[in-house]
Amino acid sequence: MNVAQINSVRARTDQKLQYAIVHLDELKNHPFPRYSVFEMAHQESYLYHLLGAIDAFLAELNEYYECNLPQESISLGNIRKALEKKERKSEEIKELFSEATFKN
Repeated sequence: MNVAQINSVRARTDQKLQYAIVHLDELKNHPFPRYSVFEMAHQESYLYHLLGAIDAFLAELNEYYECNLPQESISLGNIRKALEKKERKSEEIKELFSEATFKN
């Protein structure tokens, strides 16, 4: 496990979450007309950074669990498959899959 690489991808995850929080706080704390350009731009920026945080977190898991997936192949499903091949478990992946599953 390369600790420096893990710290690097963890820092990116934290950055993307901080960027998302900036936009969410602005949406919550500033008066503006509903459906204004300001609101829509901040909603899109929030979503962009939140999705980036998810991608960064998956990259972090790829490093931590030494899945060795190339960057363009990192996904929740590919990490799970790589872990299954190594006969390893990840509580994070388990949680992400349980959250992604819709329950009736």
